[in-house]
Amino acid sequence: MKMFSKVIVYKYKTGEALSSDGWKSGPAFWIWLFPVFFHLNKMQKIQRAQRPHKDTQKYFLLVCSLIVILLAGCQDDLVPKKLTSEEQAELAAQDNAQTILATQEALDVTAGAMEDKGVAEGRVKHGDHDNYGCAPAVNLNISIDRNHNDSIVYKGTISVNYGDGSTCDSKNRRTGKITDDFTIVVSTKNKVRFSMTETLTFEAFTRDSTTYNGVIIVGSANGKKTTVEGNNVAISYTDGTTSRWKGILNFAYEDLSKRKGEIRVTGNISGTSRQNVSYTATITEEVLFKTGCFGWIKKIPVDGAMSVSTNGSTSTLDFGSGTCDRIYTVNVNGETTQHVFD
Repeated sequence: MKMFSKVIVYKYKTGEALSSDGWKSGPAFWIWLFPVFFHLNKMQKIQRAQRPHKDTQKYFLLVCSLIVILLAGCQDDLVPKKLTSEEQAELAAQDNAQTILATQEALDVTAGAMEDKGVAEGRVKHGDHDNYGCAPAVNLNISIDRNHNDSIVYKGTISVNYGDGSTCDSKNRRTGKITDDFTIVVSTKNKVRFSMTETLTFEAFTRDSTTYNGVIIVGSANGKKTTVEGNNVAISYTDGTTSRWKGILNFAYEDLSKRKGEIRVTGNISGTSRQNVSYTATITEEVLFKTGCFGWIKKIPVDGAMSVSTNGSTSTLDFGSGTCDRIYTVNVNGETTQHVFD
């Protein structure tokens, strides 16, 4: 008992017993705690057999005190840190940056997959499903209805499956799956026109360290903006937290007739942040996605701004001023922090 107490006292004095991580928060904590209870039980037997010795009482009190400290420390570890409203506003802004980026990527990869599979009359004329450093498996099931006098109807499903990410390079890891259930109506009366509705489903689609689950509804037609409606789409992070969003975003292509080139995004969304606090977000300046930055085919946001309000605080999400970079900033109450897209 004397030797054991010296070990505990040593760990207490060095601060290890009070650490917020390490041995007390893992299996080693219980390995240390088991002998404590063993010796407490042993001392109780000694006390029943004879009058307690002063040293025994001293060790008994010391060990009991350490147990209380250890258990209190563990309890503190289990309580999430309560963020200020300003910190919550900044997190919500970062969530919205990921929302905008992932939505555009999903539109891009599914449009490219359609083109590669010969479904030419889609959302865009030029897309590329493997331009994010991956070569996913693409499967298409389609039916064609020609039983209409002035139109042809295409219905089908196309899936872009990244699997475990083994087809991706080390800098652009993607896993999971995006499935697109679509209906395309091509009008042949007077002038060829098309309209299209899609249901895009994220199935544990992970880009780098962020995972998406949920459904977005996409509507598009000749000469019109593409509308994207989300409803409770979940974004999960490596720390175990999740944000959710719903609302409508509008994607306008630079060349609407050919549905290609730079994209400008407008709209409003709302949801809950990673701290489970409600937020609202409005694009106050059109968000510009530009192609060709750093020699990439993929598009990244380089301009535009959003206003994000949550829990009494408002943050401004700034994508830049048109310069090709991956940097965006978040400003809350005059304090600006810089972030970089993966």
